[in-house]
Amino acid sequence: MLQLGTGLLAAAVAGLAWGAGHAAGAFTGAAAAALGTMGLARVALGGGVQPARVAYLRLLAGMLLKWLLVALLIYLALVRGRFPPLATLSGLVLALLVFPLAHLSGSATRQDTQGDK
Repeated sequence: MLQLGTGLLAAAVAGLAWGAGHAAGAFTGAAAAALGTMGLARVALGGGVQPARVAYLRLLAGMLLKWLLVALLIYLALVRGRFPPLATLSGLVLALLVFPLAHLSGSATRQDTQGDK
């Protein structure tokens, strides 16, 4: 969700600065990252409790699926959709950067609340 929100923000900024084509490209890049992350989560976490080897293989398969989805969607956006490359890749990079930053801030908050109880 946060990645799509970042995509909307990037699309709004690109749309105001350069027009609708750049806005669509920025949102498409962020949507590619969000769909890739969703595919990763579905494959990696969808199997319930399993032995470590199977869980690790599911994580690897999920990462492979994520990057294949991202590459395919970016290819389609650039070649078939003819979106501006800089805007599309900027949306992708912003969405990929916001994901670990959101988890980093969430873990810092949880550590602070577990103080001296």
